[in-house]
Amino acid sequence: MKTIIRKRANTPPLLDGSISHRQYGGAADPRYKMEKRGIFSFRTETPRRTEGSDSAERLVIRRLPDCLRIRIVPLFCVTVVLCLGSCAAAAGEELQRYARAGDMYAQGRFSETVGLLEGMNKFPPALVLKAKAEYFSGELEKAENTCRQAIRRRHSSYEARLYLARILRDKGDLSEAEKTAEFLLADNPQDIRALRLASNLALERGKTGEAAALLDQAAELSAESALVLLDRARLHWTAGRGAEALEDLSRARAMLPWETPLARSVGYLETSIREALQ
Repeated sequence: MKTIIRKRANTPPLLDGSISHRQYGGAADPRYKMEKRGIFSFRTETPRRTEGSDSAERLVIRRLPDCLRIRIVPLFCVTVVLCLGSCAAAAGEELQRYARAGDMYAQGRFSETVGLLEGMNKFPPALVLKAKAEYFSGELEKAENTCRQAIRRRHSSYEARLYLARILRDKGDLSEAEKTAEFLLADNPQDIRALRLASNLALERGKTGEAAALLDQAAELSAESALVLLDRARLHWTAGRGAEALEDLSRARAMLPWETPLARSVGYLETSIREALQ
């Protein structure tokens, strides 16, 4: 077999006219490196940063005089800080408006609540509160639109879906209202409000047995709520707050049937507290 030995060609000069590695006296150009694979050698170029790899903003700033650079960079930082400060101020104003609207809603001033919340279309709690105020004002169409807008903003808004089901029921759309109630119970099957709503819808559609079963579940959960009030009444009484304890016991007793062990426990504790306070 005849062995052919190829003579390695001299390194060609660089295209930009700079000196080659041979003109360094054998030292490799820092932009190039020699890579060996077996008996062969390959010459590869180390990537260099070019002006195209920089952003346009950096190139403009880099080419400016130093005196202008010193002024532009702080000015940019100040602009960012001012923008953030204005956004925070706007958010604070919206929260204050929402808090005032909540106070008006609690006082039954529904039309004023709606007026105060106008324009707050990107804040889902404000949309829900506005929809509730419109609902109790009798403006069902507006309340429905606001509820749907709140759901689009936050798909998991439980309160918006609950009031949407109530609005659909009042408008006579029992089928859609029932679907919405089923959706609510699928997410939270222990919510008393959703159980009562589903029971009323089932009763209006003639499903008496289903309505009774839903009310039974709500009654069991009401007993749990009464237990919470009983525990809190005991805590109030231990801390020396007898009036608060009697208030919780009165609310717990109203939630329970008369002839149950829990109702008797509530009555016994209420009697003991009243005797001790005399």
